Amino acid sequence: MRRAVVQWQGVSRAVQVERTRTIAGAAGKHPDILIDDPNACPLVIETSFDGRDADRDAVRRLGLETTAGGLSIEAAVAVRIPESCRKWPRAQIERELGQGLELAYAVHQRTGGDQLRRWPTSGFVMGAVADLVDLLPLVASPREVVEATADYVAQQVRWAAERLHMTSSPRQQERIVAAMHQRTVLTGFSTTMVLWLNALLTQDRLNERWEHVPSLAQCCDEEGLPLPSEFVGAWRAILTENWRSIFEPAKEVMAEARAANVQGTVSALRCLLRAVDRIRARRLGAHINVGAELFPKLSDDRKTAAAYYTRPPAAEFLAAMTVAEDSLPAAPLGPTRSCGTMRGWRTWRAARAPSFGPATEGSRRCTSVPATQPPTPWSGCTRAPWRRASTEPTSAPSPLT
Repeated sequence: MRRAVVQWQGVSRAVQVERTRTIAGAAGKHPDILIDDPNACPLVIETSFDGRDADRDAVRRLGLETTAGGLSIEAAVAVRIPESCRKWPRAQIERELGQGLELAYAVHQRTGGDQLRRWPTSGFVMGAVADLVDLLPLVASPREVVEATADYVAQQVRWAAERLHMTSSPRQQERIVAAMHQRTVLTGFSTTMVLWLNALLTQDRLNERWEHVPSLAQCCDEEGLPLPSEFVGAWRAILTENWRSIFEPAKEVMAEARAANVQGTVSALRCLLRAVDRIRARRLGAHINVGAELFPKLSDDRKTAAAYYTRPPAAEFLAAMTVAEDSLPAAPLGPTRSCGTMRGWRTWRAARAPSFGPATEGSRRCTSVPATQPPTPWSGCTRAPWRRASTEPTSAPSPLT
């Protein structure tokens, strides 16, 4: 397992096999394997030739704390070793495992309090050691832990946006929003906070790899107050290496916000640093996605979240795949606010439904016009919902004429 993950090869305590004094308050208890990756929550692996014994030992490890770091073990994996391994020498077992010998394993997680979850519910999953190694970082933190952390971080992001918004004048708000190229003040400030949070998390991880990248603490004063100018300088230094997509916009908006409202910027950064501390304490820095985990929690409107993910080229591609070319009206459709919810599509289909018969050869034929006449989406309908009143075909003269 050490050879399977590059990050584990340089960390002596990343993979600990039957080592004592690894569990706090239980010197005599030692798990078969303790995975204590600095970038993930600790996880225990219990092995046995009997699957029931492995399950029982794995459950007993849940809720215990590691000696190094005092972190709670929220997940454990029970591994059933094939019976054939009993007669093999150690060298042959290692060789067979390296060649893809399948093991049977199941995941146990603590979902809150004394509630436990087993996956799969019964039986075991079959897979090689490489499959098990790929699974470990995905199950080390139960989704309830990730959700709770995301809720806390989202609340800090909201507070950060509110503090910068409340301490900024209307003119200062316009400058900050213009730097983010957003239409509204509220959306602009929320997007700014998510942008800064992503930059802070990336800076924190880069500091672990490169000594020349300043830590977050080095960008604060002796009392722990963040210094916007220091963060701008740190991000400018990181840009000389790479990471332009993250730090270039964050640096520009930070410089603009600092010039417009330094007090509000400091207050907002304090909230974001608390969010980073919580993510770091849960060891979720490499496993939490700012866009996927946080943005839906920051927007109560699902259409806003959909607009964040569905960019215009993607929407155009999906529309082209959904709507047949011969079904489009002669006049181009204008933008509609129902895009993304399929409301406009349903309205159009509802208007077309009475005029179309059964589908033939993958396309629909209009039953109210001759077959030689090209069908149009509004054939047989008294109203085309996307057309304006001035261009709608009418069945009777207007009473004003």
